[in-house]
Amino acid sequence: MPWANLFRKFSSAEAFAEWLHREVRKEWGFGQNEQFTNQERIQEKYRGIRPAPGYPACLDHTEKQHLFELLQVEKTIGITLTESYAMYPTASVSGSTSPILKPNIFR
Repeated sequence: MPWANLFRKFSSAEAFAEWLHREVRKEWGFGQNEQFTNQERIQEKYRGIRPAPGYPACLDHTEKQHLFELLQVEKTIGITLTESYAMYPTASVSGSTSPILKPNIFR
């Protein structure tokens, strides 16, 4: 797959994940008046986090296996895990959202 095509797919998936996170923040009542620039979004100036396996908030990639089984991800949307827990297709993103008002995952 050409790099430009891969990058477009990744960017689209990441943009959708960011949009969905914004919608969830609005639903929970603390994102309704957000008016951030793209740079502020990149710097995560908004309230809340969008942790995903493999990032500092949840380093253990093996948890994806449990979630994929519980949610029947492969059967439902066709995303699979490799033996090293990478998602395929490669432009896939995953994460979790929680309404914790004052997360302390880095303390």
